[in-house]
Amino acid sequence: VQLPRLGGYLSVIIAELRDSTQARVDAWPTRPRFLVDGVPLIDSELTAIYEDMAIGFGVGALYGASNSTAGTAMNARPTGTIAINRKNGLSQQSLGLFDTGETYLSTNPGTQIEFSGNPWGSITNSPATLNALCGQVVPSGALIQGLPEV
Repeated sequence: VQLPRLGGYLSVIIAELRDSTQARVDAWPTRPRFLVDGVPLIDSELTAIYEDMAIGFGVGALYGASNSTAGTAMNARPTGTIAINRKNGLSQQSLGLFDTGETYLSTNPGTQIEFSGNPWGSITNSPATLNALCGQVVPSGALIQGLPEV
């Protein structure tokens, strides 16, 4: 599935999957791929993406925590959504002012971004729609990255 062409720096990409009744559904492939200009940037198990969301956003559950498959319960992950977070600080959490911007995804209007995976889950009310919500930073000058030196 191709995303719209964007330009600027992407800090987060949230994918939302809806069926024909506009209800969000969890029908993600077991191994989603995130490609930029045909090159796989992320090729992970779905549980690893859910775990990254739990660490970065505090939603969902951490898998593999101390003899438990469910891990530590947190706020519920919104059904039918996965997020690719490019605000990776040292703590792996989104902490506002501590974000350095070093891992933002640099794009231009010619950059092609795609979600793919095989096999996609079954959807009772097909066809489905994949919506992309992008956190985009468009600086007025050069993007200041890293911590300023004093």
